[in-house]
Amino acid sequence: MQTLVIEGPMNEMAEKKIKKLNNEIDSGKHIFLFLFMVGCGPCNSTKEPWLKIKTYLKEEHTKNPNIVVAMVDKDFYPKLTRAGKEPIGFPTLRYISANDAEEYEDAKLDVRDRSAKSFADWIELKVGKKGVMKGVMKGGKMPGHTISCKKAVFKRRAGGRRNRTRRGGKWSLKYKRSIDCKRPKGFSQKQHCKSKKNRKN
Repeated sequence: MQTLVIEGPMNEMAEKKIKKLNNEIDSGKHIFLFLFMVGCGPCNSTKEPWLKIKTYLKEEHTKNPNIVVAMVDKDFYPKLTRAGKEPIGFPTLRYISANDAEEYEDAKLDVRDRSAKSFADWIELKVGKKGVMKGVMKGGKMPGHTISCKKAVFKRRAGGRRNRTRRGGKWSLKYKRSIDCKRPKGFSQKQHCKSKKNRKN
């Protein structure tokens, strides 16, 4: 089993690790990918068990060079080849093999939590199968008590301002005074003039 950790600033070392991971993906090896976001609480609590997977794996798997366990900062995701669709939340835990990518949350395990034992069971389930089971990439939250950090996405107008939905509100005093009740325009102005007349009476 190989372990790769890619984090920190983009430098020569990070570039080499990304190139190595892409080569491993292209060669058809069993890739178990953990994408994390800096500052994400659930991601931080997943890091330690992820790095302890090896202690729960069978010896035949710890010595298998075709298994790659990778922990990668989400900022490096665009540089990965055939790593599945863009994640919508973090942590993202994904199995990659050939042209397929399968989310950990879709794994058919008796116990599926974010423990080292559960991750090891997932690896043995996928690698132990004859051939590769085609996975379906799905987003969303993991069932149960697990928590994810979602990316904030804002649509912006030209000039950098965020789109905002206009909400109805009261008329300004200036607008009310500008209404000609002798010739009101539209239903709203007619109602305003009618209520104004009733108040005078």
